[in-house]
Amino acid sequence: MVLSGSYIVGGKCFGKVEKVGGDSYTAKLASKAKRYKKAKSELMTSINTIIKYIGVVLVPLGVFTFLKIYNMTGDTALTIKRTAGSVIGMIPAGMFLLTSMALAVGVIKLATKHTLVQDLNSIEMLARADVLCLDKTGTITDGTMKVQSVVQLKSDNHPINEVMGSMLTALDDNNMTSRALATHFGYSKEFAPKEILPFNSARKLSGVTFKNGETYAYGAPDFVLKGNRTTEIDKMVKQYTTKGFRVLMLVKCNGEIKNYKLPDKRVCLALIVIEDHIREDAPRTIQWFKDNGVQIKIISGDDPVTVSEVSRRVGVDRAEKYISLEGLTEQQVVDAANKYTVFGRVSPEQKSILVKALKQRGHKVAMTGDGVNDILALKEADCSIAMASGSEATRNVSHLVLLDSNFASMPAIVGEGRRVVNNIQNSSSLYLMKTIFIMLLTTFYLAIPNTYYPFNTTHMMLLETFVIGIPSFFLALQPNNDVIKGRFLPNLLVKSIPSALIFTICAISCYLFNQIVFTGDEYVTMTAISVSFAGLLVVNKLCQPYNIYRGVLFAVTSILMIVALCVVPFSFFGYVQLSLQNVFFVVILVETSYPIYNIIINTFNKLQSRQQRE
Repeated sequence: MVLSGSYIVGGKCFGKVEKVGGDSYTAKLASKAKRYKKAKSELMTSINTIIKYIGVVLVPLGVFTFLKIYNMTGDTALTIKRTAGSVIGMIPAGMFLLTSMALAVGVIKLATKHTLVQDLNSIEMLARADVLCLDKTGTITDGTMKVQSVVQLKSDNHPINEVMGSMLTALDDNNMTSRALATHFGYSKEFAPKEILPFNSARKLSGVTFKNGETYAYGAPDFVLKGNRTTEIDKMVKQYTTKGFRVLMLVKCNGEIKNYKLPDKRVCLALIVIEDHIREDAPRTIQWFKDNGVQIKIISGDDPVTVSEVSRRVGVDRAEKYISLEGLTEQQVVDAANKYTVFGRVSPEQKSILVKALKQRGHKVAMTGDGVNDILALKEADCSIAMASGSEATRNVSHLVLLDSNFASMPAIVGEGRRVVNNIQNSSSLYLMKTIFIMLLTTFYLAIPNTYYPFNTTHMMLLETFVIGIPSFFLALQPNNDVIKGRFLPNLLVKSIPSALIFTICAISCYLFNQIVFTGDEYVTMTAISVSFAGLLVVNKLCQPYNIYRGVLFAVTSILMIVALCVVPFSFFGYVQLSLQNVFFVVILVETSYPIYNIIINTFNKLQSRQQRE
């Protein structure tokens, strides 16, 4: 019985469908999948955490605000307006929309770079990756192979071309290696097959018993002639592998294939030297990852010496630190994960163990692959990238698919992820600062006797439009290839809390000024305007260091807010006209806010740096 989702690691399979519709294993699996929740990215987890805690604080503050205003005024309409002004102000409206929009734009941009995004969160996960595991074939190399030479070591009663041609016809493989062999040797029907031993990633060889009773096999020398090689043969194999070539060995066996096993007695007939073409842009791509602090690990089923030499050519650091995982226990593989850079003779299970071991050491791991032997590791990785030229099963389990199978597209994908995460971090801080500010302001008015929260929903329109709405949209779409530092939530709070504090200081200052020099209803307008202009200081900080894009954004936002304040009637925002005395106070308050804001934000940055060092 073969269930849906199985994949073939060797040979071919023909099956008869017995169950369809609701009775099929696929349908039952799908019903279970509906109850399964994928692990969210740090970005989405942090935003969900923020929303959850805001909800916990918002409800009691809203209830207490309503009760206090109603008890003081007895006016239901006024109570609802003021309570709504508080509660709506505490909701970071737009944060989720902004995040989804930034991710969606990222998906569209990656589509123009021939990259299919199958999981929205994978854009962030790849951008956070600090270890990139690469399969040599199809990634560093372009997958095109050719037979460089054939070294015949012993004569046989049949020409090698006829033997290899008949084996290729019988095995009917369609991978890059078999295509390269077919191009050199051609196909032949000289000998009819009696028994076939197809290639798989565990035994790393193929064999055929022909009807004339003769058995031949070819594959990796370590596996084909295991324990029976001479020093001379080993020397020849090493000579080619150290130059970066792949070496296959053709042997003749004394006996027939039985129970998927070759006879033990084998004689080496020839070495087949295969050249694997290195991508021209691979060195430049590897260098980009090195420059951006991403470790490179090369994981391959090939001879580790060959893989090490190819890795050295493309500039992989510590490429000389290689190891063969053949015969190693699971614990030995785990121990080797951090010690070595190049891993050869790796089985599909060992690839998965390596990725898991790196994750357990706190790394964010991305993995590329193109064959079914990569599936287990791809499913284990934080972000999996498949080549479109690879197997369908590999593409199905991967988060990202490179439609042009071009490894050089990777830096652009990482850059897009960095743009999304860094920009969302900056833009979201604008929404969260308002939420924290309104919570602090509501708490302040609840604590002061004989007064209540004085603002309704229209009073903060200037802040929400010109400090939060417009800047957050354009900041979310700006180019940004900076390396992601720290965790999302602490970074967001460090940007948001100082801004909320300076807003609160402005609001309390206006309240105290009103208590000393009675300004009547003007103090509500003074508070709203001073907070809005203080918000421009925050936008100014987020736009630094300035470039043309951010410079234009800040200038246009500032001009639009001033124009709106001068042209739009004050009544539209719920404001009243200010006396000259109160205008001067607002100007002085805003000017004073700048150095205070810098002191606060520098203090928070120092605390964050100290915590990260600890």
